[in-house]
Amino acid sequence: MLDPFYILVIQTDIMSTNNGGVQLIADWYGLKYSYRFDPVREREHRLFMAPRMITENESLESHLSKFQGDLMADLTPKRIYSGDPGNGKTHLLLHVSEKLASHNFEFKHVECPALGKSVKPFVLFTELLNRLGGKNAVIDLIIDAYKKCRKDAINEQPEQYADESEKTLSPYLDKVFLGNTDLTDLTKAAVDNDETKRRNLWLWLTGGKGDPSITAVNLKDDGAALVRIFKALFSIYEKSTGKKLLVIFDELDKGKILGPEASEAWNELFRQICDASQKNAGILMAITPETLNSKAVIDESVKSRVGDGNLIELTKMSDSGDIENFVKEIVAWNRKDGLDVEEKINEFKSELNGEDVTVSSYPFTNEAIQEIGDTYSDSVPRDILGALNRACAMAQQGGKHFVTLEYISKLKPDDLSDIPTSE
Repeated sequence: MLDPFYILVIQTDIMSTNNGGVQLIADWYGLKYSYRFDPVREREHRLFMAPRMITENESLESHLSKFQGDLMADLTPKRIYSGDPGNGKTHLLLHVSEKLASHNFEFKHVECPALGKSVKPFVLFTELLNRLGGKNAVIDLIIDAYKKCRKDAINEQPEQYADESEKTLSPYLDKVFLGNTDLTDLTKAAVDNDETKRRNLWLWLTGGKGDPSITAVNLKDDGAALVRIFKALFSIYEKSTGKKLLVIFDELDKGKILGPEASEAWNELFRQICDASQKNAGILMAITPETLNSKAVIDESVKSRVGDGNLIELTKMSDSGDIENFVKEIVAWNRKDGLDVEEKINEFKSELNGEDVTVSSYPFTNEAIQEIGDTYSDSVPRDILGALNRACAMAQQGGKHFVTLEYISKLKPDDLSDIPTSE
């Protein structure tokens, strides 16, 4: 999932040692990690993960500047990121979101779950609730927003509130809860922290019937109500925390199998939350070109709301020089602190067969890195990192302390399909 300045993670590739034990690739070469990376787990390395060039004509810096301009103008960005699997969408989105967190936004990374042909977007709402902290955190958030509405009514209209509290409070609640009377009524019942009422509120939010004394729609069955609750939750979050949400909806390619009815429900959700009238949350969507073109999740009406300038199509890495620099950045960062590379080179230089290895290229020879640049032109970073991993494993299994041209030459991009992408 990424583009230039992708990064790495611990790997389970091992080799047998003479004493019958096993050894990680990272230990064999004196590395921090092997060359595999989970973009969500290894957040501290986000700088390396994000692509330097977002598209052929836009750098990461200019992309961030565009974002910052939106935020300073109090706009809530809505953007679609399209790229092949392994091209850096998740890395980029997480990097951008963390950079923008200082602009009074709180980002939440919501991965689309596995879908079936008829699965409606209620499952995405459930994932959002989980990312907001689950039962107690979400209920506390909603109740806090309710209490702040009540406080506003008392402070701004004390006499009217004293005479007609519910009538005075109603417009304040409507402004934040966006006219969702079911949610308002269930929250009112739970506002004094009665545990049964809190449980009823959560039950309703998660697709149950909720409080039996309150007639409320079932969010699993009513698509329009679900869309309203999505938008209300964005507004409630801002009221409670004082921050807007920046929500990443990732892995939307899972929607390519949706049937017509479910597809329309997903598209309607994104139409509504990407509309300019929705100002409480920024929406960032990651999807592959194939799924985007299928219109199963994001159709033309969604794209028109997002705007042509906000459809970002990530490019592959095509220049061999850029790929070489990418690999050098990775190998330089990934060596363990304090590793004496010159000592290793002197100790095992007999393995080099005329090739050149330097402090900046170790554990690869310069010839091997150049071959990677030539072989993996027009590739996504995930494939390049897969090649680094596999070459290291082959050299290690051969008892070699350097990855030479021989091991890179044995690799072809088409050979990487069997390399696992997660632990």
